[in-house]
Amino acid sequence: MNRLRVFAAIGVLLITVGGCHIWRVRPSATPEQEGRTTELSISPEDDITRYSHYIEPGMAQAQVGARVYGDWCIACHADTGLGLTGDWLGQWDPDHQNCWQAKCHSVDHPSDGFVIPRSVPAVVGASALGSFESAADLQAYIKAKMPYSEKGGLDDRMYWALTSYLLNRNGITPNTAQIGPDNAALIRLGR
Repeated sequence: MNRLRVFAAIGVLLITVGGCHIWRVRPSATPEQEGRTTELSISPEDDITRYSHYIEPGMAQAQVGARVYGDWCIACHADTGLGLTGDWLGQWDPDHQNCWQAKCHSVDHPSDGFVIPRSVPAVVGASALGSFESAADLQAYIKAKMPYSEKGGLDDRMYWALTSYLLNRNGITPNTAQIGPDNAALIRLGR
């Protein structure tokens, strides 16, 4: 029964984001990107809520986090990590540049949609992580609040990998750092 619920949840999620064309679908190519194609990294058979979907032998935790970010976070926080900015939305197909007008993410969304805020914060930049006291606080927040459409729905190791990735992207830890409950409180961020 539990496996059936997982498949049903994944199906609803795929319909939601697939129908709104935001999950892992890259924005329209810029002139510099012309000629390059990007494949979707998921298929209906994949269980993208499991850590094993993202890891390969020898990968650093931050590299796993980059993959998780690409599937779960990039649509709202952008490839740059600067959030749901006009520049980021401007790269999308014109029919999908206004997430709320397309109704996938407005208050009156269809049953397979969900509401997203109009302001999505940056996760990369000088003050992006400053409201968190430590890496442990950052991980706890990500786990409690993200992904926005399925709060707390990922594997714990995926949340630690995301934390490692964000710390690395913000120049706080090296790519090879292993972040977890034993050392996260020691990594000071702000406040």
